[in-house]
Amino acid sequence: MEKNQIFKLRGIYKEKHTCSICQRYTEVYGNAIADIFKFYTLDKPGYIAGGFQKLDAWKNFPVCLDCALKIEEGKDFLDSYLQFSMGKNKYYLIPKFILGINNAKEVINEFFAIATKPKDALTQIKHLSEDEKEILEELAKYQDLLTYNFMFFERQKGSSTIHRINLLVEDILPSRLNTIFEAKRKAEESEIFRNIKISKNKYENIEFRFDIFREFVSSEDVREMIDKTFRGITLNRSLLFSWLMKTTRKCFIKIKDLIKEQYSIKLVVLRAFVCVNFFEKLGVLEKNNYIIKRGAIMTKLRNKAEEFFQKFPESFYLSAHKAIFLLGVLTQKLLNIQYEERKATPFKKNLKSLMMKEYDFKALFPKIQNKLEEYKKNYYRSLESLISSYFLEAGRDWKISTNELNFYFVLGMNLEGEVDATLNLIKEGR
Repeated sequence: MEKNQIFKLRGIYKEKHTCSICQRYTEVYGNAIADIFKFYTLDKPGYIAGGFQKLDAWKNFPVCLDCALKIEEGKDFLDSYLQFSMGKNKYYLIPKFILGINNAKEVINEFFAIATKPKDALTQIKHLSEDEKEILEELAKYQDLLTYNFMFFERQKGSSTIHRINLLVEDILPSRLNTIFEAKRKAEESEIFRNIKISKNKYENIEFRFDIFREFVSSEDVREMIDKTFRGITLNRSLLFSWLMKTTRKCFIKIKDLIKEQYSIKLVVLRAFVCVNFFEKLGVLEKNNYIIKRGAIMTKLRNKAEEFFQKFPESFYLSAHKAIFLLGVLTQKLLNIQYEERKATPFKKNLKSLMMKEYDFKALFPKIQNKLEEYKKNYYRSLESLISSYFLEAGRDWKISTNELNFYFVLGMNLEGEVDATLNLIKEGR
């Protein structure tokens, strides 16, 4: 720190007082960090403790010169090694050592060894974000001897200066991070997320990351979900499906040829589903609060269907979910047949741009059956019987949001091939 900076500090100081950081009784300054972190400001009287007088602002945050220098060095370290991005939101990862610095030297050394690893040494670890430098999976391996604070911020345009803190998530234990990564692993493990076609000659495995979730929500919403994820706060189910269906519905409406462009809508739907799966595995997504009816009719086909649903028990826990999902499968089969016959899919107009309610789905079912009969290609009567049994079990007045219903329906449409492989529908029907 240069002499002119020290001179500037003495504009707001106390000759003898206790430093709020090191606890030494010495000369302290009230504006020591104002040049380091611009969001700390004393330019309005209402920000100043002790009578609103600027000269008394040292009472807000009294810091000695040595600690001010350390804060400046710490800020440089944060910028160099502990600045990351999650869901397109910048954040600092700030460790807090529970036993104190003097009693945790080994942990401190290990932490900074991980923080300063080169990017190419982190290629094998799982990430929650788009940031290739992210080290959270490594930090999840510690015992709970430290906690992590996540400070999300914005910079001034065209400047390195931080002018706003958008979110502060405090005191996250390594064990919590470990729980999050375990939920991520379980959410992604199904075969339906493997080798998904995303363009003509390109395939990818679907995974959960907050930048992928950001495709469905605003920057503010993704910060809300980051907060709920790390702190384990329950998420409103209707809200999540409203977010996911907004983007999914736009994609569905935009696509003119559902057969030719099926890989693009399928990618969107599976990315949405892996997000649902992650939040459910983590236990932060609320359940629909009405009585779950258990199935009484068990056939060979139903047993196979239940095997599929048991891969995602948190998602398919209601008969209504299963009925709507399989109705989506049947709908896609009709669209495939229509395309073979007419090189078009006029039945799509019956899907109401994925804004269907409970009674719309129940009315859609016989329309699909009639259309299949018209084409003389109703190969799926056993599937229709299975759908009917789930509808009967679901009863009336499901109390499930429109967005959630349509999500399960479009998910079924886009997993028609995977359901075929499980239920052997093609072999059975033909």
